[in-house]
Amino acid sequence: ATFVRAVAAPLFNAHSMAAEDPAMEVFEAYVHLGHSHASDKPEIDNAQFAKLAKDCGIMKRGVTSTDVDICFSKHKRGKRRIDYNTFLACLGELAKKRFPDKDDAAALEAAKDLMVEHGGPTLTGTKSESVRFYDEAKKREEEAKEKDARRERRRSKTGVVDTVEIRKEQSSRRLSDAEVKAGSLEEQFIAFANLGRTHASGRAEMDGAQLVKYLKDTGVIGSKYTTTDADLAFARVVTRGARRIGFDQFREILQEAATKVYPDSSTAEAFTRLSESVLAAGGPVLSGTVADDVALNKAEIGHVDERRVRRRSKTGVTDEVEIAKAHSRRMEESKADVEEGSLQWQFRQYAQLGRTHADGADELDNSQWVKYLKDT
Repeated sequence: ATFVRAVAAPLFNAHSMAAEDPAMEVFEAYVHLGHSHASDKPEIDNAQFAKLAKDCGIMKRGVTSTDVDICFSKHKRGKRRIDYNTFLACLGELAKKRFPDKDDAAALEAAKDLMVEHGGPTLTGTKSESVRFYDEAKKREEEAKEKDARRERRRSKTGVVDTVEIRKEQSSRRLSDAEVKAGSLEEQFIAFANLGRTHASGRAEMDGAQLVKYLKDTGVIGSKYTTTDADLAFARVVTRGARRIGFDQFREILQEAATKVYPDSSTAEAFTRLSESVLAAGGPVLSGTVADDVALNKAEIGHVDERRVRRRSKTGVTDEVEIAKAHSRRMEESKADVEEGSLQWQFRQYAQLGRTHADGADELDNSQWVKYLKDT
C-alpha cells in the first residue's frame, strides 16, 4: 500500500496541476507526440518543444528556431528531455523575446494563452493517391472496351451496326461500280484506283502514286502542272490520318489542275476542257520490260556433253542410234576416198591411235603428234 501511494501520488499531483493549469494539458498532448507508447513521465524532447513553439505561434516576432534550440539546450542540463517546470522556464525566456513590451510574468501568461488558444499538436501529412494495383482481369476488360470503341468508330463510318451487315454493305459498294456510267470520269477514276491492287477493297479510293500515274497517263502533268503540284494538292485534300482520297477529293484536284493547265479560261470552262482531254486518253497505260529471245545453254538443259552437241549439229540428227549409224556411213565413205599408203591415210591412222571408238573427226592431239614425229 505504501508503494502504491508512492507511485500514485506524483500522477495524482500531475492531474491536479493539469486541472488547475490548462497549459499543462497542451504540454501533455505534445509529450505523447511521435511515441508509439505512453510515457510514465510527462517530458518532451527538443523536437517536440520546437513543434509546440511553432504550432502555438511562439516562434514569431523575433523568436527563431535557433533561439528555441539554444534555449532548450541551456535548460535541459545534460538530459534529452525536460519536464513541465523546466518547460515553463524555457517558455518564459522565449516569451520575453516574443512579447518585449511586457514584463516577465505577463509575457509568460501571454505565451500560455497562445498555447491554450491553439490546443493540441497540428498534424500534417501527405495524402496518398488513389493508385490501382495491377490487375490482369481489369486490364483485359479495358482492352476489350477499347476494342469495342474502335469497332463502334468503324461502324459509325459505314453506317451499319453488324459484321454481316458491314460485309453486305461492302458488296453493295462493289456492285455499285457497275452502275457507273461508261466513259465517265468516275469510271476512269475507278480504273486507276483499282490499279495495282491484288483484291478489291469495296471502296474506290486513290493513293498518291495512283494519282500521279493518272495525271501522267492522261497528259495533265507537263510544263504547266508538275508532279510536285500533284503531290501538294493530294496532301491538301486528303483527310488527316488517311492515305487515300475519294472521287470528290479527286474531282477537287482536277479542278485546281484545270486552272493551271488552262489559265486563260474560266474555272468551269477549264474543267470541262480538262475532263474531255483526260477522258480521251482512256484507261491506265501499262508498260513493262519485254524479255529478249535468248537461247539457253543446251548443255545445261539437256545435261549432255559438248562433243555430243557438236556431233548432232554436224549430222543433223538427235538420236544416239542415228548418230552411230551416220558415223559408220561417214567412216566408210572416207575410207573409200583416201588412198592407202598416202600421207592423209597415215595421218588418219595416227589420229585414231589410242581411241576406244572412232568419233569421225580426223584430228591429232599433242601425244599423237609427238608419236608420229618420233616414229617417222
